[in-house]
Amino acid sequence: MNFFWDSSLYHKNLELFKNRFPQISIDSKFLDINYLAENSKLVVEASKDGNITAKDGNIYLHSKYNPIREAETLLKDVNSQTESVVFFSSGLGYAPILCAEKFPDAGIILIEPDSTRLLESFALLNWAPLLKNPKLIIAPECPPETAASLCFTFSNNPLFIKNKTWENLNSQYFTSLDLVIESRKQKDDINTNTLEKFSKLWANNCFRNLDQYKKCSGIIPLKNKTDLPFVILAAGPSLQNVLPYLKQIKNKSIIVCVETALHACLRAGVEPDFTVLVDPQYACYCHIKKLKSPDTILITESAAYPSVFRFDCKEILLIGSLFPVGKYFESILGTKGQLAAGGSVATTCWEFAKFCGSKEIYIAGMDLGFPFLQTHIKGSQFEELSHATSTRFLTAQTKDVSSLYSVNSSLETDYQGSTILSDRRMDFFADWFKRNVNFAKESNIKTFCLTKESRKISGIEYYNFEDFLSKPEPENFTQKKQSFMSIATDKCNRPDETYCNMFDSTYKDFIFAMEELNKLAVQGIKLSQKAIQERGLNRNTIIQLDSIDSNILKSKSKNAAALVFPTDRQLQEKARHLPNDEKCFQFHYSKLVYSELLKATEQFLKKIR
Repeated sequence: MNFFWDSSLYHKNLELFKNRFPQISIDSKFLDINYLAENSKLVVEASKDGNITAKDGNIYLHSKYNPIREAETLLKDVNSQTESVVFFSSGLGYAPILCAEKFPDAGIILIEPDSTRLLESFALLNWAPLLKNPKLIIAPECPPETAASLCFTFSNNPLFIKNKTWENLNSQYFTSLDLVIESRKQKDDINTNTLEKFSKLWANNCFRNLDQYKKCSGIIPLKNKTDLPFVILAAGPSLQNVLPYLKQIKNKSIIVCVETALHACLRAGVEPDFTVLVDPQYACYCHIKKLKSPDTILITESAAYPSVFRFDCKEILLIGSLFPVGKYFESILGTKGQLAAGGSVATTCWEFAKFCGSKEIYIAGMDLGFPFLQTHIKGSQFEELSHATSTRFLTAQTKDVSSLYSVNSSLETDYQGSTILSDRRMDFFADWFKRNVNFAKESNIKTFCLTKESRKISGIEYYNFEDFLSKPEPENFTQKKQSFMSIATDKCNRPDETYCNMFDSTYKDFIFAMEELNKLAVQGIKLSQKAIQERGLNRNTIIQLDSIDSNILKSKSKNAAALVFPTDRQLQEKARHLPNDEKCFQFHYSKLVYSELLKATEQFLKKIR
């Protein structure tokens, strides 16, 4: 055994590791220090300052001169305010161990694709300061998708510590991990941008539609009520190949249509069984504006544009709200039927099919790209509007080219093996389907694509459309479908008198909670100003501020108010303009937060009183 390897130290570290992470299982033979030493690729040496260093082949994991100073350099951006530090591997562990010693309150996440390297380091350095840290996560040989999620356990903005030497030893793994993390960051940016742009619209829609809770039933009665196949119709250009056969499709499946495709379906002479519209924007309402579909059931949510609820259809069903106001009421009244959000109405359609119990879900027209160099199916509201608003200098064709060849454009592969022009923004939806479809397979739920021109998604197999049309009708199909559809339209499922009374009571409680939150914001502003004047020397003022913060956190309505409260990004931008007063900055910042909370509660109270 290499004389640097310390058997006693190894077993102490290993014992701490096992106690700290009993759920992590490692093959017992790899836990034997003699086996580790005999099979190790490491060459361990003493550095110039007397500490241990090592090299893997010809590559040194640490400085040959001063590994500890090197670790300090890696940690130069970590300070007492850092909430979370993520290490992409760690060599022998100098940097994370030092981080745990200097910053015991920080969350530490160690991503290590090579568990053998982790065990080897236990025989070389004392890991006790790190392994005793209650906010430590170690992810040995963890898939990149899972590791990426772990990176954000303690903070939405962790500090990443990377070392090219360590990354190069597992370059493929860390390249994949970087891509997943970047995708998440882009998604978070999109969510923040969307919240900043539409939060007031969402809040306004929610309050204008609150009475719909007393009128509409939810989708709960449909949960796991049918195993019939579902066909989801999206509004991609390839849907045009399917439209002529909609009647045949409806005679052997349940059709769920995204609202953007409804116009094209009606022109083809077929009403879908369900149409889904969950986006709150007016532009999305325009897809069904002036349309009639008396045989379709509309699925929507309480934040939809209010005119949606005047759509001429057989029935309107609500899903569980995705927004704080609706969630507040449903937390007390009970959910209308929650569907996971995937950022697109097609993901909601797929979730609905799964929710109802279908084991075969077929998708048509979900192209996530531009087959035939078109953005949407001909005759859709998108295309009609493009023509209606075209001018001599900004034609419909010019608009299409702008969409097709944006800075985010990319080349992907369709189900024919051909290249399809796509858009990086569509990667989010492709990734969502990839994750969820593969997970659903574990429950024997299979998803197929009926349009070969669509972008290929791992986990969604292509099903030859002609073969689908020639499939025999499912056994007892007519009877099963009629039974299922009758549940969806059963008036007995609508809110009864007890529910309506509960709603009225909840509404009053909400107003009271929002008024209390408003009063706390006013008190907070006054006390913050007092603390600034007193230069923070009056302990009683600080105790009162702490009490206000505690009461705000306990408020039932705080999450609803957050809908029109500034995002973290907006709040930090406002904070940049606060007085440059280091001693009282925290009180200036508190005053800012209370002031924004006051604005938010006043907006709500103005709408609901």
